[in-house]
Formats: sequence, C-alpha cells, structure tokens
Amino acid sequence: MNNNHSNEGHLYDRWSITHYSKFLDAVEEIAPEVRSYLLTLLPLYIDAVKVLALNGNPLDDIVQIIAGSHDDEIKEIKALILREKLECWAEKYRLDSNRLFILFALHFLREVYEYDYQKDQETMIICTRLSDGVTYEEHEIISDFGSKFPFLFLPLPLTEVLEKLNIKGRKDPRYRDIISNAESYESPLTDEKKNMLAWHPTEDTWTEFNNLLNQMFENYKRAYRQRTEEYLEKHGYKADKLKREAIHYRWIAEYQILGKSYSEIANFYTEHANEDSKCDGYNSDTVYRAVKDTASLIGLTLRPDKGGRPSKVKKGRK
Repeated sequence: MNNNHSNEGHLYDRWSITHYSKFLDAVEEIAPEVRSYLLTLLPLYIDAVKVLALNGNPLDDIVQIIAGSHDDEIKEIKALILREKLECWAEKYRLDSNRLFILFALHFLREVYEYDYQKDQETMIICTRLSDGVTYEEHEIISDFGSKFPFLFLPLPLTEVLEKLNIKGRKDPRYRDIISNAESYESPLTDEKKNMLAWHPTEDTWTEFNNLLNQMFENYKRAYRQRTEEYLEKHGYKADKLKREAIHYRWIAEYQILGKSYSEIANFYTEHANEDSKCDGYNSDTVYRAVKDTASLIGLTLRPDKGGRPSKVKKGRK
C-alpha cells in the first residue's frame, strides 16, 4: 500500500491527491449516484455543523470530529447520525476499506455548502465535484520546495569552473563532475556579484557556445531532479509513478462500485476501442493488474471478482 496516505484521515503529498482525484472524477462520471447520495445528506450536514459550531468548534475541527472521533466522543446526536450515514454510503459503494473517503465526503459537503448552497439557494446548481473534497496536509519535510530547491540555471563562468577543478579545459574528465552537480549552476545573483556564464564572441563562435549551453542545461535539469528525489527518499518519501492511463481509474470505478467483473470490463473496452488505437484489445488479466495497481494507490481493498478471465479478445477491423 502507498505510504503517502493514511487511514487516520490525512494525505501528506500531492502525488496521492492526483490518484484520489482522478479516481473520484471517474466515479462521478460512471456512477453519478455516488455523488447524489452524498447530496441527500447536505441538510443533515448543515444541522450538525451548526450545532457543533455553537459549542465553539472551528469548522476544520468539526470535519475531523465527525470523521475521526470515536462514537462515544461525539456528543451531538446529529453529528453521530451524519457519521453513521456516511459510513453506510462508503459501505454501499465499497469505499469503506479506506476511511479517507469519509473525510473526502465531508469536505465535499462543506464545499457544496460554502460555494453552492450559500451563494445560490434558489436554483441550487451544484458545481462542486466529488474530487473537490480531496484535501491534504503538507508535511514540513516536503513543503516549500521553492525555497529549498529553486530552479536556478545560473551557471558559473567557464573560467571559475576550471579553477575549481584545477584543470585546463572541458575535455578533462573531471570537468563533468562539476557540471553534473546542481549546485554548480546556482551562483547567487546579487548587486555585488553578477558573475555568470556569458558568451564571448572573441573566444567562441555562437554554435560552440550554444552547444555548451544546451549540454549544461540538460545536465542541470538531470542533476536538479536527482538532488530533489534523493532528498525526498532520504526523508522517507518516494513519489509514486503517476498513472498516465486515465482508463485505469475508470476500470477500478466500474469494478469496485458498479460490480462489473474483469472480463466484462475487458470485453466492453475491447469492443468500444477506437480503430486508430495502438491496442489490439484488452483481456481480463490486463484489467486485473491495472485495477490492483490502482487500488494500492488509493488504499482500497478490492471486492472478490465473480467473473471469469477470458483469453485476449481482439478488436474487429474494418
């Protein structure tokens, strides 16, 4: 399971937000009843919030009280009823294995109340999406990268680079040691010191300088990324590979919420694949692996599959 999410009710990074948001967007598209169910709880949410607010609880605390407190710690009956109904909602749509979804549901209701209900009670057009309820708390270690590691491609003049390495020219192997280090490019730009790499037409042609600049920029990007990722891993964080296939989020939504089997999903998407698609078709094993992988990213325990796993089905060609 992804270490960047927690069943205690918090997300700690933006990578997890991406997975949860894409999943809930897919849920809202293929199973709008999930969102509709939550909207029926809006009056109860409003009543519970008003009661808890009268007791001096800030709004942020109210959400956590309802989502995370033990039953005997919730003193207001309406708040307890709301929590019970949210648990029924999560169980109905097989989201109950990760308590974060109850927290997201509460934040969704809060967004609806603050941005839809209070602004336009007459028409009550709900623009808030399920994914608007996905929130996170950024850990100090992985916050404010703009201050920690700003992207500053400000390479030192070649003469300084050579002096640091005590070498004569760019062909010396040790030259690459410094141009592959991110800090080598981040010379401070101040009024007192504006000592930067520059093109000297009397020393290099533009082609020669341009080739050097391109090489150094590619080196800096690579070194910059490596330094940031090493910092994250040193502190126990590892960015999950972002899934590029939006279809995987649809598959898990159809499997987990609509109750479709892997084979049903594979057959449907094979039959409806575009003719210009590079994929010849999908099989149930492909769907199974994608759903299992995506489930691990959003902390869901998958329901048992009741369908079979057919052999690969190819698209018909015109």
